[in-house]
Amino acid sequence: MKNETANKSKKTNRKSGRTAGRMITLTLAIIMVLTAVLSASCARENNGRGGTPTATGNIISNPTENVIDNGTLPPEVTPVPATDEPSVTAEITAEPSDVPTGNVTGAPETDKPTDVPTDAPTVVPTDVPTEVPTATPTKAPTATHTKAPTATPTKAPTATPTKAPTATPTKAPTATPTKAPTPTPTESPTDTPVRTPDQPAKLVTGLDLPSSNTTFNADLARALFKICSEDTAKEPMAAKLTEMGFDVLIQNNYDREKTDKSHTSGYTLAKGTIATDNGNKTIYFINIVPTSGSEWYSNFDFVPSHSEDTQFAENFYLAAEDVYNGTRKEIAKDPDAILLICGYSRGGSVSNLLGYIYNEHRSPELNYVYCFATSLTLHKKGGEDTVGGYWDNIFNINNTEDPVTMLPFAEYGFYKKGQNIQLKGSSVTRTVWNRLKNMLLGISPSISSYYNDRHSLTGSGLSDDGITMFELISKIMEGSNGISLENIGGFKDSEAGKLIMSIDPSSDLYPMRQLFESLQSITGLFMYLPLISAHYPDTYASLLEKV
Repeated sequence: MKNETANKSKKTNRKSGRTAGRMITLTLAIIMVLTAVLSASCARENNGRGGTPTATGNIISNPTENVIDNGTLPPEVTPVPATDEPSVTAEITAEPSDVPTGNVTGAPETDKPTDVPTDAPTVVPTDVPTEVPTATPTKAPTATHTKAPTATPTKAPTATPTKAPTATPTKAPTATPTKAPTPTPTESPTDTPVRTPDQPAKLVTGLDLPSSNTTFNADLARALFKICSEDTAKEPMAAKLTEMGFDVLIQNNYDREKTDKSHTSGYTLAKGTIATDNGNKTIYFINIVPTSGSEWYSNFDFVPSHSEDTQFAENFYLAAEDVYNGTRKEIAKDPDAILLICGYSRGGSVSNLLGYIYNEHRSPELNYVYCFATSLTLHKKGGEDTVGGYWDNIFNINNTEDPVTMLPFAEYGFYKKGQNIQLKGSSVTRTVWNRLKNMLLGISPSISSYYNDRHSLTGSGLSDDGITMFELISKIMEGSNGISLENIGGFKDSEAGKLIMSIDPSSDLYPMRQLFESLQSITGLFMYLPLISAHYPDTYASLLEKV
């Protein structure tokens, strides 16, 4: 499994040369995310979609951490309960609750969850990858064309047509229409069901489930990371899972409009049969993709309610709730099936809360949840951890130097729960990150300040005709349309660029102008590039190889 991962990493590295321009694009975009003080996201150069939550609950456990410092870790690491402070190993002792509760709107049959503490990593430069969707060729044409000519050269044209139509029409149309719209009546018109056969044709390959879902398994983590960080566009994702032996049931929220600011995420639901120590079992697989298109807006809008008493990073909770509503009816058809959930970056953060919700509604011992580059997903209400639930089977696999895993800021009261597997990276960019974080906290020291304080653009202090940090970041992303070395001049001439460059040196927001001016120089780019590369897929793939 490690050799296969290494080969894949080499293949990804070969792509990086062709995507240098896009790497800069992603670098600048993520810098904007950092400046927005927002939650998780790694710009996905692929295709990849909301209310106001709050909830109540009783805390049962705290997060745990396993720190992997460029050494080797046995394939199975059993974490031990831990406190809010990262510890080497710890195991969470928690009891599942009946239902998540809260104030987030739009959750049919789902009481809302609450908050969760977490560790705050830091950033590490490594490989500077870029996610590149790779289409997977199908095998159907091969089987048809090799058989017809061999059997009878003169009748080849007649032999082929009779087989293709007979096999396909009976299966595809009948299964698709019935199961797609049923999971959630509120799904958008772009939600796309694929097919829902009654019985998978073969066993799923490429995934070996450990007997215990509360013990971290490095081999499974590496296999899942390949899926959730590569081929994340809609069609390549379906092709990859089909090749592994899954039947793709639903693909929702891909290809969102640029103006779509809903708090959702692109996801795929697939079904298959997998071999386990207890025989063959039905398995449902949910993959949640990283940030795509207008999902950046949701990353910035981490508390749509603007409430200091929220118990969640609401943008992630609302997206998790949407995935739950879109998949629960299909998964409820087999309550004894295994459920495997994974995601990277924004997908990892949504996976963290989706695992929490599913633990409340089905047997937790059947659920496996692996979250990569997970942001802080919960918020302390009144300074207290008030989120209960079961978290033992949820793993947060984070690079200790990745700034995305430290957003939204812990200083705002955000944290996460689950077993934290810390991949130890280099800390050479720690100073850069601390300087950037302190600058942002100086402008917006609280959730309320971030959303409500209108800073004057022409002088110091607040003004009725000023602009909030949230509004400024939103305008930057709406007007950037992808900043790179090739179009940085064009961005300066855009409405958002002119707004930033108009900020007076006496304004509270002047540090934002200085940041963008810095990014226009090679020196500035190279100063921030290592910080951003700590979040890149290649960095995570490399660190996972050492586990």
